[in-house]
Amino acid sequence: MDCRRWFFLLCMGLCATGIAACETGDQRARRDATPLAGGASTNRNRAPIVVFAAASLEAVFDEAASRFAARPDGTEVVIHAAGSQILATQLLEGARADLFASADAHQLDRVRDVGLFVAGTPFATNSLVVVTPLDNPGHVQTPIDLARPGLRLVLAGPDVPAGAYAREALQRLGIAGAVDAGRVSEESDVRGVLAKVALGEADAGIVYRTDLGSALADTVRTIPLPAAADVRATYWIARSSDTPRSVAADGFTAWLLSTEGRSLLAEHGFSSP
Repeated sequence: MDCRRWFFLLCMGLCATGIAACETGDQRARRDATPLAGGASTNRNRAPIVVFAAASLEAVFDEAASRFAARPDGTEVVIHAAGSQILATQLLEGARADLFASADAHQLDRVRDVGLFVAGTPFATNSLVVVTPLDNPGHVQTPIDLARPGLRLVLAGPDVPAGAYAREALQRLGIAGAVDAGRVSEESDVRGVLAKVALGEADAGIVYRTDLGSALADTVRTIPLPAAADVRATYWIARSSDTPRSVAADGFTAWLLSTEGRSLLAEHGFSSP
């Protein structure tokens, strides 16, 4: 009698264990099949794409990363944004990225010439504007006023793409030499220029037109550059020459160049090259 009872309890225990194991397997299968928010698959075995992007691209690339990851075959994209010259230096010093999106060709050439990246592709363009604080303490009415003695002008540094483009625009206006003495600071990226003007720490600055979509846009006054000084900034993107995620990286580049990608860039004020 006791043996039969023991045998019965043993069988019940084995059945319960089997059911629990099956239920755990079903739960695991359901969890693995559950999509991420936005419709993206889990892609648990797929490492994210790391993109080094120019500071002026941060907002649009954050949105592009979200849209790309939400695709049925999407991959997570991690954006690291800073001045293009800073990113190029970091890459030369050993930082790793699958893609580098630079605000000019020169910074991309720095990493491509030593074999770290393959040839790049132009994917967007930008233009420049003069900005002043809303109360316009320097009484800047036209870009030529930037040459007025004593005017506090802030630019991105000469090795920063935005700074190089700004200096080219000033040369086309014929006032590059005159404004040199009035410059109060050189910033490491174009966001720093906009911030100093918005805070009233400078009378004027030169930034990208796309910066006017930022939170600081309502705190500055805009003055367009004449056609003769309309310098077009061209953005380039290139893939690392030794990334194991080349297929996914190329997919992100292709998406940027697609109709959907170009439409998103246009929404943020960028033009096609």
